[in-house]
Amino acid sequence: MIVNADGSGEHVLDVGRVSPCQDVNEPSWIPDGTRIAFTLVIGPFDQPGESATSAVLWTAKLDGTDVRRLSEPGIDGQLEDGHARFSPDGSFLIFERGSSITFDAAVFRMDIDGTNVRQLTPIGLGADTADLSQATSGPTKDLVVFETYGHGGPPSGAREDVATVPTTCLSVTECTSQIRYITANGSGPKDSDNPAWSPDGTQIAFVEYVHPAVPSDPHCSLSSKHWSIMLRLRAWSRCHPVSSHNSSRTLALTARDDDRYRVAVAFVTALRWLIVSPMSEAGPSPTGKRRRHAVDGHFYMRQRSLLRGHLW
Repeated sequence: MIVNADGSGEHVLDVGRVSPCQDVNEPSWIPDGTRIAFTLVIGPFDQPGESATSAVLWTAKLDGTDVRRLSEPGIDGQLEDGHARFSPDGSFLIFERGSSITFDAAVFRMDIDGTNVRQLTPIGLGADTADLSQATSGPTKDLVVFETYGHGGPPSGAREDVATVPTTCLSVTECTSQIRYITANGSGPKDSDNPAWSPDGTQIAFVEYVHPAVPSDPHCSLSSKHWSIMLRLRAWSRCHPVSSHNSSRTLALTARDDDRYRVAVAFVTALRWLIVSPMSEAGPSPTGKRRRHAVDGHFYMRQRSLLRGHLW
């Protein structure tokens, strides 16, 4: 959809989506304002890992005509491209590329005509939600900011951090050596994610989430398979703050002392934990796969695009 800033003039950008096309995701303006970039997801989902037949970048005019492929050929069913961000002069873009088989991802750069594709971050870093500075001069020109471990969560002993990498490096080895960390969360208790540049490239906004400390009360473990649901609910309400986190906002409510409040706010949270935690993988969604994990006793919902919705 395209709409004026006052809400008027809403109209569909029809890019000819017909079966087996499943979805059109993550629209992004090309800087001259004449075209829209997007990810076109095409089924069926019968590739390795139940991935889409194709999920790559395309562009079209504002009336939906002149649809052109932006991603290079030969990657369909193996790699998925999305989250395109363009340089101020429109000469190049950055995007996230993920493996349809391993679900690993990295930030890449390519010219506006789809050539000169280069990987900027190592696969093991799980770079996500990358944003390209719009500064036209100075130290942040052509600089990418991203969050680490955005795909599948951080390894043991680490947390998500915000970091930068230049787009001018010529190899992933060179780029890796030039990664600079904006935050240093170590093993916790904080995660930093979803970074975004200010318009002039002088500041970075990001979300910071502080994981609540878990008391040492043995009844907080929730590990016994013999406990009843109500016993688990009671232990959860005693020991854990109620937290909700996603990629755009954070809400944390500490548990109060009165039982009625604890039971009320803990019921849905704990029940979600009981249902979600045993599930390491769910079936495909209309635009890809869903993965579910219990992370530090919290229920994470993050609408990600490598063109998929993930429940982390």
